[in-house]
Amino acid sequence: MRAQGRTPDGAPGRRVFACAFVVVGLSVLAACGESEPRSLDTLVERDGRYLDPQDFRPYSGPVVSTYRDAPDAVEMSAHLEDGRLDGPYERFYRDGSLFGRGGYRAGAWHGPFESFYQDGSLWMRGRYEDGVLDGPYVAYAEDGSVQEEGTYAAGEPCGTWVRDGEVETYPDCP
Repeated sequence: MRAQGRTPDGAPGRRVFACAFVVVGLSVLAACGESEPRSLDTLVERDGRYLDPQDFRPYSGPVVSTYRDAPDAVEMSAHLEDGRLDGPYERFYRDGSLFGRGGYRAGAWHGPFESFYQDGSLWMRGRYEDGVLDGPYVAYAEDGSVQEEGTYAAGEPCGTWVRDGEVETYPDCP
């Protein structure tokens, strides 16, 4: 596909784009050599890495897992880089509705996440930094009321929190 662009000196020019991208939720799927998602069950897990069973090298690429008793129902969709979860991650209820989404970096939770009740309403929202809760966090009851709200700093609650209507105070957030 060709697109009009500008050369470094500002003159009109053409740029060639070799990939087509589709955005789905927080996921970006690339149609430029990215293989079909591989079933996580076809990989071997050793020491926290997923390996290709043919050559025992860490696998990189999109993966999915399904429910054991419902192999047509996707439970999880993610990406592995060098055998570790890395990039967008989504988990689903058996009926296909979204349970949660977030991201990984080098095998650890990283970045914003959201979880949902089966009816689609928000259950919780927060953020991880290299596998540790960090930043604002909120959890809702099924009726939509705030159940828990506060801030984490390096995995520890800080500042003012509200839990089940009760206020709790922790050391100030950095």
